[in-house]
Amino acid sequence: MQQWEREKENGIDHAYRGASQVWKDHAEHAARLCARNEPLFTSTTVYLHMSPEVRDLCKGQAFAGVLRRLQSEGVIAPTGEFRNEKRARNHGRPQRVWMSRVYEGDE
Repeated sequence: MQQWEREKENGIDHAYRGASQVWKDHAEHAARLCARNEPLFTSTTVYLHMSPEVRDLCKGQAFAGVLRRLQSEGVIAPTGEFRNEKRARNHGRPQRVWMSRVYEGDE
């Protein structure tokens, strides 16, 4: 693993560990809902499924820790695709697109 990759992983881990347990629980619940109801989604989709009272309690970087946890459980997988963020506050940055492995929608 290259230095920049280690630093990225450390940053994700730091953001996730710094999030409150309430936020983590809500984010994970929202991510699981997205996985059941959406074949493909991004962290913004998860953010929008969280209650407004909770979603802004933590920085967005902590979403990566939540999504990686679900990836390690086999609930979701990265597609290799990225979409540019549409919310102005995120300045069009690319977001990873996740594929659900537990999607319950129409086949």
